[in-house]
Amino acid sequence: MKAQLQMYEVVHVKPLIAKFSLGDENVTLMVYLIPNVVATDNDKVVSVVSSPLITVVSDKPKMGELCNQRKIMTHKAVVPNHEIVSEGGTEIMVNNKKKP
Repeated sequence: MKAQLQMYEVVHVKPLIAKFSLGDENVTLMVYLIPNVVATDNDKVVSVVSSPLITVVSDKPKMGELCNQRKIMTHKAVVPNHEIVSEGGTEIMVNNKKKP
């Protein structure tokens, strides 16, 4: 098998959307997969390398704390309630064929 790098076009990017409830704060996380490299073998897509783009929106935004070893070691973990709103997906076109 000899895979070749191909030119491609990004047709549609739909983010994965998850909502979290952390006490009295509501957070929405959106993850977009952006393709970087597409490899094919005999016109069949065999590999897509992507980078995630992450966006976080909060109804109570605040500045993050600096990394402090003492604070990290004494921090109490919080298990958030969460809901996946959208699974998301990225569609590309390679050799005039759409690929999810």
